Amino acid sequence: MRKRAAIVGIVIAAAVIGGLVGRLWAQRGASLAESLQVFSRVVGIILNTYVEPVDSDKLVREAIRGMLNALDPYSEYLDESDFKELKIKTEAQFGGIGIHIGMVEQQLTVIAPIEGTPAARAGVRAGDRIVEIDGRSTKGFTTEDAVKLLRGEPGTKVKIKVSRPGVEAPIEFELTRAIINIKAVPYSGMIAEGIGYIRLADMSRVASGEVRRALDSLFGLGAKKLIFDLRYNGGGLLQEGKEVADLFLGPGKLIVRIKGRVPQAN
Repeated sequence: MRKRAAIVGIVIAAAVIGGLVGRLWAQRGASLAESLQVFSRVVGIILNTYVEPVDSDKLVREAIRGMLNALDPYSEYLDESDFKELKIKTEAQFGGIGIHIGMVEQQLTVIAPIEGTPAARAGVRAGDRIVEIDGRSTKGFTTEDAVKLLRGEPGTKVKIKVSRPGVEAPIEFELTRAIINIKAVPYSGMIAEGIGYIRLADMSRVASGEVRRALDSLFGLGAKKLIFDLRYNGGGLLQEGKEVADLFLGPGKLIVRIKGRVPQAN
């Protein structure tokens, strides 16, 4: 009976909503205010008559997400959490303890501590299995779950308990979070005589400066050719991308042109 009631509820809601939307688009001259009024009525109908309770905030967020997804493949709605991640990526720093983590045999594992960070100074090692964060078991955690607990304001503390291969008892660390800088160029060096290599991971605010320093170093070591590795580079700041390209192109070369409906942004 419950399943049947659910189906009936969905059909009724869909019919009502479909009628409203159909009437809206039948009116070719419908204004934005009228469109928003219909949207508000649809939300009200769902909240009041849908067969199960609905989270209103989630409903509106997903509606916004749908609007932007309908524009093109590159327009995207960022909620507060998504925006924080984007800010970390573009600013190339965050508050944390300084470890790369991943899942190894379904266990949250330290892939490597970052040199000079609180975790490295305290003795956290690659291969340590993180079993607790601030007293909470990490069983069933994803890496994203762990990151949310490990990151925080610089100067605040976090406790982790790790299981280390070859050590019987778990090891506890109390770490004070610090500003962790993310390298845009995680590696550069000579890979053969006369051949240099640069790996550019993203276009954060430090990208062009790090690429410039890497180039200077490689040329100083006698590099005549260069492998510039952009695999898995997720992009970032347009200005940084332009400045990186400037390092390889001659003067007066057009790199990018921006044209939109807002003249000030062109």
